[in-house]
Amino acid sequence: MVEVDGAAVAAEDEAGRSVTRAALLGAAVEAALVLRAERALAPGAHVGLHLENTLENAALVIALAGSGLVVAPISTKLTAAEVRRQVSSSRLALVITDGGEADLAAEWELGIPVLDAAHVVTLDGGPVDPAAVAEFVEAAKQCRVTAPATIICTSGSTSLPKPIVLSHGNLMFAIVSCQEYYALSPLDVGLTFFPWCHSNGHVNQLLSWLALGVRIVIAERFTASGFPDQLRKYRPTVAFLNGTHVKMVLANLEGDEPIETPLRIVPTALDLDAETCARFTRIFGALQRKVYYQTELCAPVAICDLHPVRFEYNSNPIGHVALSHRIRLVDAVGKDVSVGTPGEIWVRSVVPYGVALGRIDHESGDLVRYDPDDWWRTGDLAVADGDGYLYYAGRTSEMIKRAGHNVAIPEVVDTLLEHPAVDEAAVIGVPDAVREEQIVAFVVGGADPDEVIAFSAERLAPYKVPSVVIAVAELPRTDLGKLDTKDLRRQWDEREQVNR
Repeated sequence: MVEVDGAAVAAEDEAGRSVTRAALLGAAVEAALVLRAERALAPGAHVGLHLENTLENAALVIALAGSGLVVAPISTKLTAAEVRRQVSSSRLALVITDGGEADLAAEWELGIPVLDAAHVVTLDGGPVDPAAVAEFVEAAKQCRVTAPATIICTSGSTSLPKPIVLSHGNLMFAIVSCQEYYALSPLDVGLTFFPWCHSNGHVNQLLSWLALGVRIVIAERFTASGFPDQLRKYRPTVAFLNGTHVKMVLANLEGDEPIETPLRIVPTALDLDAETCARFTRIFGALQRKVYYQTELCAPVAICDLHPVRFEYNSNPIGHVALSHRIRLVDAVGKDVSVGTPGEIWVRSVVPYGVALGRIDHESGDLVRYDPDDWWRTGDLAVADGDGYLYYAGRTSEMIKRAGHNVAIPEVVDTLLEHPAVDEAAVIGVPDAVREEQIVAFVVGGADPDEVIAFSAERLAPYKVPSVVIAVAELPRTDLGKLDTKDLRRQWDEREQVNR
């Protein structure tokens, strides 16, 4: 979208490797030619990328998108069973992964081809035929804005992943929104920690930064102690951080001595108290801009700056509604609530491509299209003050927010019930000062709690594994036989008071 000199560095990593924009495009073209020659995938085929954040990953995303294929990033933290579920739900035709092609194909038992990324893409291939580059670019320009471009799997409210399909138009809208809300340009350097398998990392960082000419610095991993040194070495102007990142960085610093860097803006999505926001600003001098966002809505829906910040109703403001959307707060029967009363956030886009194309149906594999004119029910609660400033007030569904991840409670419960000594199980999320919420499980049966945690760790991604497992004689039930989560929370609170 932004014209940038091909000799400019597109991305670099902490191993000292870098690639220019021209070389990245060349690697993407070569990868597209390999896939065309060996796989002959039909336009619109879904291809999974099971990769860490790497320069090669970036090239493959360009290769697939420019070839009219649909990119489906897969987290490398998933277990084999979780990979199988995502591959099945997303109806993938091919998976590209880092090394161990034959071993992973056997372990995963996917029933589709698995390719080693090193076989498909290389950054050391030398000059690419200009005619091939021109043909690739011209073909990419012909992609219809309404055609599927990316599949992002969210946790959904069940144990199965929910494959959200974003069109090329959705991605264009997201990129323009990033340019608008963060004032991004080729003068910027972006430091990225977030996995590119999630919508934030994939859309708001990788794709948006590539399109806007932002120089990308791929961090090997996030550490609180290493963050200041990364700022000094790579001199980023923008870095997405969640609330956990911010708290960890500040906890690791002694005093409030300013750290001089070009960092100017830190987009975030989590709640931070006023003193934490103020201290971060004093030390790093960067604006923290909080956005309320869901994958299905493609771009920020509400925005607020965190210093100074207002806390009229609670300590979790999400700000004013973006110009691209309209919001209603409604009660359980769909009636608008009054000022100061919590209500579910319903959203409607007033711009083209402001709502995802749809989702893939688990049973049929068909695309279930979303109506862009409908009100989107987010499942989130908010309170509005007199001038429409919004404050987050919780979830209406069975979800836990843990360190920036959405964790579906039914998936964790189903995994616990696979343990031979667990007869019944229930899961709640409880507040955590660093990671938003921690996962607490209650189990009935003769299972040892530590053994249950280890059992879960073998079957779930790390952020889904319960922090605490409590053995109980029975689960509390209401008069109607439903699980009494209020009683579970009471039990947890009493336990915490005893342990203090």
